[in-house]
Amino acid sequence: MHNNSFHSVKGIEEKPFYGWVVVIASFFVASMAYGGAYSFGVFLKPLRENFGWTSATTSGAFSLLLLSYSSLGILSGWGVDRFGPRITIGFGGLFIGLGLLLTSQINTPWQIYMTYGLLIGPGLSTAYSPLLTTISRWFTKWRGLALGIVTAGTGVGNFIIPPFASHLISTYGWRLSYIILGTVVGSVMIIATFFLGKNPLKIKMVSNVEMKGKDNRIRGLRQNNIISEAKDFSFRMAIHTKTFWQLCLMNLMVGFGLQMMMVHVVSYARESLKFSPMIAATVLSTIGAFSIAGRLIMGGASVRIGAKRALAISTFLEGAMIIGMMSSSNMWVLYLFASIFGFGYGGHVPQFPALTGDFFGLYRMGTILGAGTIFYGMGGAFSTFLAGRIFDITCSYTNAFSLGVLSMFLTTASTFFLKRPKK
Repeated sequence: MHNNSFHSVKGIEEKPFYGWVVVIASFFVASMAYGGAYSFGVFLKPLRENFGWTSATTSGAFSLLLLSYSSLGILSGWGVDRFGPRITIGFGGLFIGLGLLLTSQINTPWQIYMTYGLLIGPGLSTAYSPLLTTISRWFTKWRGLALGIVTAGTGVGNFIIPPFASHLISTYGWRLSYIILGTVVGSVMIIATFFLGKNPLKIKMVSNVEMKGKDNRIRGLRQNNIISEAKDFSFRMAIHTKTFWQLCLMNLMVGFGLQMMMVHVVSYARESLKFSPMIAATVLSTIGAFSIAGRLIMGGASVRIGAKRALAISTFLEGAMIIGMMSSSNMWVLYLFASIFGFGYGGHVPQFPALTGDFFGLYRMGTILGAGTIFYGMGGAFSTFLAGRIFDITCSYTNAFSLGVLSMFLTTASTFFLKRPKK
């Protein structure tokens, strides 16, 4: 029976298994890409003081980054489905490195909007759905752990690079700091892509599969001695399900709450709590450090308790800890709440690709996961600009952060309404 639908095999695990080399390379890509991009929070105050820009104007560059990052996520996902990870992610490393280098030369707002928003943003889009789709196709049994390790790379990047950038700024100034950062980040990313092997299996049109039943469930697909029972969705099929749009809305709410904090928490620590630049930078670094534990622990825990419950626990912690950071006046108390917030942040990251692969299969996972990032970026872009605008008007982050709390708690509630889609 011939059928135009595609069905992917859920990976192949051999000994020695090259998939773990792919995991390590992906880890370095994620750490450099996200660490380099999210160091923007450390540069926010120096840029404002150097040019006399408002907080809204300056943070608007990161809002544009999030918009381009998210809107091109679907293109990056299609790229890895079509061309594989080496080409797709290699171009991403080139864009991020070049964007950071050119940011060192900016003098007007439109210039940083171009370098950060329209170069680094598209580059960053290749470090999410292409990476996680690649890992998902290499693993079956250890997929949760592998995804947790790779997404932990973003936490390592957020832990290492912000204090490193703060040290560079205090030593060399912000312009030379961007040159050094761009060189390091771009070089490591491009080198790492050479170790991203091709997908272990070709995805072939199903012409030899016995199909039976109204739901077109695969009765048997044997390829490389692996049998898949997955029902894969095309992108067109996915967007006609309620589950797809629920995940998109949850991406929007998580992006709203998280990105607001990642961009403005350093400024909050400096402006509202009057901490030194290095201490303020280490708050962001603390979030990144504990997000590593969140990705690994909650990524593994999702195997036992399910991705939906892991996502609900993580987002609830994030919302509660934003309240804690808003009420902090002591440095160590702020670090405590930032640590737990980081754990929740890390915990929610692997759940979205896990749910996407579980609900829609692996055939068009890159494209479907990329579509979800559009909404994630929309939420983050709006919240980072809105928080800057609220601070310009009120000289306080209280109202902005309260909206972040609300968005996280709404995400938690939404997990109870997620259901597996029908094909």
